[in-house]
Amino acid sequence: MGVYGKDEDGMTPHILNLQVRPRGATELCAPDVHYVTVGEDSVIAFDANTLVAVEISKAQHQALALQRAVPEGFAAGLLFSKRRPKFDLSPDVSCRQLTLHLSDQCNLRCKYCWIAKDDAEPPVMTRDIASAALRMFPGDGRDLRIGFFGGEPLMHFGMLSTITEMAQRLAEMDKRRAVFHVTTNATLVTPIVARFLAKHGFSIIVSCDGTPRLHDEARGTGSYAAMRRGLSRLHRAGCSGRIVLRGTWSGMPADVLARLGALNELCDQGLAAGVALEPVAGAAYGHTLDAEIRSACNWFGARARSGAPPRWQYLEKTLRRILWQEFRPSECGAGRGYYSVGPTGLIYACHKQQNSHIGIAWPQVVIDEVLRGQWLDNRFCSRKECSLCWARHVCGGACRSESLEFCGAVAQPHAGRCMLMRRLVCEVLVLAATLPREVLLRICPAPDISTPPAAS
Repeated sequence: MGVYGKDEDGMTPHILNLQVRPRGATELCAPDVHYVTVGEDSVIAFDANTLVAVEISKAQHQALALQRAVPEGFAAGLLFSKRRPKFDLSPDVSCRQLTLHLSDQCNLRCKYCWIAKDDAEPPVMTRDIASAALRMFPGDGRDLRIGFFGGEPLMHFGMLSTITEMAQRLAEMDKRRAVFHVTTNATLVTPIVARFLAKHGFSIIVSCDGTPRLHDEARGTGSYAAMRRGLSRLHRAGCSGRIVLRGTWSGMPADVLARLGALNELCDQGLAAGVALEPVAGAAYGHTLDAEIRSACNWFGARARSGAPPRWQYLEKTLRRILWQEFRPSECGAGRGYYSVGPTGLIYACHKQQNSHIGIAWPQVVIDEVLRGQWLDNRFCSRKECSLCWARHVCGGACRSESLEFCGAVAQPHAGRCMLMRRLVCEVLVLAATLPREVLLRICPAPDISTPPAAS
């Protein structure tokens, strides 16, 4: 789809988005176009206000840079737009998703885990606290979305199964669904556990850091073999289609490419359906990681061209948002519909807990509105640095808990995460320019679109 005529090199600019749609509510703003070089011959002009990406020649890029305005013939509003989506926050802060942190107890001692490792016996959630936490859901007919977290939640499988059945009965009484999730290292998965998770339709995140060596280095000798046995049991129970392998890197080199390859291989074997791989919270960013991200994105593109499914959710969601103009006002629902309850009954804005305590669930639910206040407006546009960043509408501002822990405030973005996100967006734009359209559609199929892109 050309946006103006060919230049002297014979190149017709074309839009990389798979669809350009009308936006909802907008507001006036300054034009904001970012440029990314593709090989020797072309440049991508990316409009931060519209998420429209246009591949142009280097000569056309020079003309744009000099003119600093829309050249005659460009489709109005595609580049140098002076309007951006206007994001409003819903006043609804009722519980829509609840994570139950059963205990800090874990059978592994991962090097990068944020949970304190001491000799004290951590408390374990009781039935009474779980019952009180479940009452946080409003009686409005929406699904009860419940996750189990730790520590290692399967160390307390008896309590997990009890809470699951409690929630199932509560949902049936109200004629709605209970939807369950668990994050686990999978080392304690027995055939009985696997069948229970399958019976109740659990989605599952299994912590796996890639190759056996990388996994055991972070989690302890023999942990990979135990995790692999757990995956096999989950597979036999019919859970594999609902499993995402969650890898974490820390330190340099990050071995991103080796981790992605190993995790995708487990998926190729039918043991899982997706791959999530990200740095540990607060991780540094530098030129070494910059090169690793580029290599990983090249691997992703090569695998996609070969016809094999390239799995890396971090990249996939970024690519999808650009291709289909999916604006993100926030990447975080902490304290605004998403809550976590710890083993002693404290309510947290985030499942990572840290300093996000905002109330107590037992003996009755009490939210401290002063403590919750810092989480209520978590749009990127409420953060000065984010509102000036050209990747803002793709990123949404990243993890607020990470900001609080490492930067001292929910509204302060973490510099390393920002640099990583901008690098990823650049590489995704190159993929959008170099992968065939049919490949892009296979990776990022058209969403179910019944309304214009959300602006609130």
